[in-house]
Amino acid sequence: MNVDGSTLLVSGLQNITLAPKDSLYIFVKVTINPLGSMTMIVADSILFDLNGRRQHVILEAVGQDVYLHKPTSYILLSDGSSVPYSVADCSVPWKNDKPHLIYRYLVVDSGTTLTMLPGTRVYMHSGAVLWVYKGGSLNIAGAHNQEVTFGGDRLEQDYAGIPGQWGNIWLSPGSKNNSINWAIMRNGSVGLLVDTISQSTPWAPTLLLQNTIIMNMSVAGIYGRGASIVANNVAVANCGQSCVAMTIGGSYSFRQCSFSDYYTSASRNTPSILIQNYYTDVTGAIQRRNMDSAHFYNCIVDGDQTEEIKADSNMTAGIHFNFLFDGCLLKTGNTNAVVQHFTANFTNQPPDFVDYVNGNLRIGASSYAIGRGATLAHPIPQDLNALPRPASSPDIGAYQH
Repeated sequence: MNVDGSTLLVSGLQNITLAPKDSLYIFVKVTINPLGSMTMIVADSILFDLNGRRQHVILEAVGQDVYLHKPTSYILLSDGSSVPYSVADCSVPWKNDKPHLIYRYLVVDSGTTLTMLPGTRVYMHSGAVLWVYKGGSLNIAGAHNQEVTFGGDRLEQDYAGIPGQWGNIWLSPGSKNNSINWAIMRNGSVGLLVDTISQSTPWAPTLLLQNTIIMNMSVAGIYGRGASIVANNVAVANCGQSCVAMTIGGSYSFRQCSFSDYYTSASRNTPSILIQNYYTDVTGAIQRRNMDSAHFYNCIVDGDQTEEIKADSNMTAGIHFNFLFDGCLLKTGNTNAVVQHFTANFTNQPPDFVDYVNGNLRIGASSYAIGRGATLAHPIPQDLNALPRPASSPDIGAYQH
């Protein structure tokens, strides 16, 4: 303990004079060495004898045994800055007996696959990134009621709903065969940052994403950059810019998904769903790439904006810009939807989410989505709550009522 620069002795500090309207700074450092995987709470108090009265301030510290992933090296950049990182040990799957804590960049290296077992808990320190490098793969193999969870490492209740506490899961250019099933991601900057498809497996998606909840991200839930993503039974809620941003072209398929953006941590004037086939490079030149497909089947798109869908194309000869919403419930101000891009949808009707403010996108009894989904050529037999979904006329979105 340190009190205004003085170390506290066994007998305590005495006769400290505190001037009117002044402050006394007390610094307390606690080192906890808990045994096992249970959270350990250590409580104590500081006693004050002031003008004949005894007062006390309660102190609490929380510690937990974790698998710690801290930087062991760094990448030196051309501007002189550095990126601290460590390389993940992918020789065995990550255990779920105690949490994993990631500092800075944890890299899944080329030629390796990081597997996470059902029930694995991953805590991300401020700015932390799980980086799947070129030629590497991520296999999140959760299960219903044993989801793999990602969140910040501030476990106090005050931090439970604060976005931007960690960086992202980055599937970088050339990563391949990434699979995420039954996961929950909360309170980061970007849930999934997905880059261009692997040239070694051009027929395969960069990411197969299933049965996953992403919520409360300060930027975006899913941010694709020329990526290839197949997503089924996914719910994305309350992101600072977009639930899904598909930029620089690519190929995307979303079936039986729910997107709802009622972000309250800052003002938002961007759409929940962004579809874009270009970017501006460092020289200011426009670079265009094909948006081969951005298809949404039986999906809900909702939010607090009048228009929650933006198709932003920059066309030139030979560039494709293909997107389609089919059998969806959409929040949109577009009253002149082109049949080529919008088929058998319902607009501006209530999805009746159970608790959209807190990201619970299950639908209530008065939801307009009930029974109005299109019959898919390849139906998704279970919903995001592992309940059976009928092949004919299912509910729209990730959940059956």
